[in-house]
Amino acid sequence: MLTIQEKVKLLDMIKDGKKIVKVAHHYDLNESTVRSIHKEEKNFCATATVSFNKEAKRVVTSRNKFIVKTESAIAVWISNSCKKNIALNSLVIREKAKQLYQCFMADGPQPGPSSATFIDFMVSKGWFEKFQMRYHLKSVILHREAASADQPAAEDYVNNTFQKILRRASIIQNRCP
Repeated sequence: MLTIQEKVKLLDMIKDGKKIVKVAHHYDLNESTVRSIHKEEKNFCATATVSFNKEAKRVVTSRNKFIVKTESAIAVWISNSCKKNIALNSLVIREKAKQLYQCFMADGPQPGPSSATFIDFMVSKGWFEKFQMRYHLKSVILHREAASADQPAAEDYVNNTFQKILRRASIIQNRCP
């Protein structure tokens, strides 16, 4: 199965004037497969322009292009936040998604029957779980309490205060029969 990027390259070859038979042989595909990809050219190109995952192999039609843009932007934002060691959790990510969606909708409503208002995009826990699956974010540590903790104070507590408490407990244990 070809990735979206490969399908776009295949379509470019057809646009350049290559015969469908030659393109099919080049990609080792049946002619009917190449013709089907050619029929769905709009969907592949639209997905390729807004997709975060360039290795995707399937085109998923979304009700609203702004949701796709929002999800791609959130995926990039999460990636950047993780690199900067910024604390993230599902609530923070969902709130950011809501803000980004509002910004994209403010740029202009989507024409046609697929237009949606802000209320139609529910940034629910279920949406977040599906978003994680779509963008393969299960491996990303979303709860980074260590990132938001006061590291020097924690180290001081472990090295000094906690050690004093342990010594006192040890002294008390030694005194008691």
